[in-house]
Amino acid sequence: MRKMRIESDLGAIKRLSFIVFILVNFVFSGFSEARKLQSAPTRIEVRGSSGALIDSLVVGEWYEVPNSNLASVVPSTLVGGGRYSAIMDAWSGGAFDTQRDRLIVWGGGHGDYAGNEIYVFDLNTLKWTRLNEPSVVDPNIFEFTSGYYADGLPVARHTYNSIQYVPSPVDRFCTFGGDGFWKSGQYGGKFVDCFNFSTNKWETKKYDATPSASIGATTAFDSATGVMYQHGGSGNTGLSSLNFSTGKWSQQWEPYSNAGNLYGYYRTAEIDPINRKMISVGSGTMLVHDISKSGPNYAVTVSTSGPQDILNASNPGLVYVSDLKKMVAWRGGGNLYHLDLATMAWVSVPPVPTNKVVPSTATGTGIFGRFRYSPNKKVLVLVSSIYSNVFLMKVK
Repeated sequence: MRKMRIESDLGAIKRLSFIVFILVNFVFSGFSEARKLQSAPTRIEVRGSSGALIDSLVVGEWYEVPNSNLASVVPSTLVGGGRYSAIMDAWSGGAFDTQRDRLIVWGGGHGDYAGNEIYVFDLNTLKWTRLNEPSVVDPNIFEFTSGYYADGLPVARHTYNSIQYVPSPVDRFCTFGGDGFWKSGQYGGKFVDCFNFSTNKWETKKYDATPSASIGATTAFDSATGVMYQHGGSGNTGLSSLNFSTGKWSQQWEPYSNAGNLYGYYRTAEIDPINRKMISVGSGTMLVHDISKSGPNYAVTVSTSGPQDILNASNPGLVYVSDLKKMVAWRGGGNLYHLDLATMAWVSVPPVPTNKVVPSTATGTGIFGRFRYSPNKKVLVLVSSIYSNVFLMKVK
């Protein structure tokens, strides 16, 4: 009997030892897998902050931000008729708030959309927000020739490439004129109206009216000098520059010089702050201003080598990427295009082989300023439609 009890106890000890062995191996195996997961870049969407996600992006791969279409935050009631899609696709552009890392979209106008609300896509949360409510628009009024609704706020318009964010100490989103006022579309304006993010309100006629406003005008901010440049899109309106300290424009063309007639509706402008050039490209032409010059400053038509996809596009995306010291452009699809201003050569840059995402095609009127760069996050930001998601690409 005693022998049987001892054998039974030994069997129990063996079974208990085996169970402990299994548990120890399971725990250490779990620790090992956790270490593996921690060592690999995560591609999981994060809530509240985008830091980990953006840090994990692979340089040269496109990333489509899930559930990031602007249509999800439009007003519940369509203002003044028209269509929400015109916020982007009716000749409407964008800007980039470098202080808060937000893409700004504002547009509409003509018979397309009456709403004048502002939208931002925040790179810190990867979410769209509507900053303000649209003005109440009287449906019986066909033309708002003054450029302002009854509440005194800027009327909806085609924003083209005439809207920009101006960094501190100004820290405002501004429209430098604009055309295609709601609803007839036959009017435009030259007033400079700016949105104050601290008060969440418009400051109308913030600076002197711009002499270069015309339909399809292009603008670009010079980060080296803090000066805004604008060239008229059509008609006899050339280059002007705005000094924000004085609030005054300097007209840099002579009257009736034919300076504006090289331009049209289909170009996007940007400034290379190192080479001191303002580039305007699209519709088969590249125009260059040497902004290191004072006095009369006329556009020069420049030939470029390499693929001409951007040159022949309508209002392509164009941005100066400080970390690459190059102009970077997009016109649809996965490829980017780099422009070396020293050689005036375009280079087509496809995504890296591991890329699995291709951004949505640009709308018919182009992308304008809805292709931007965040120096803080080292990512390109792109949106082509209110119904498409936002796309990011890390460049460094």
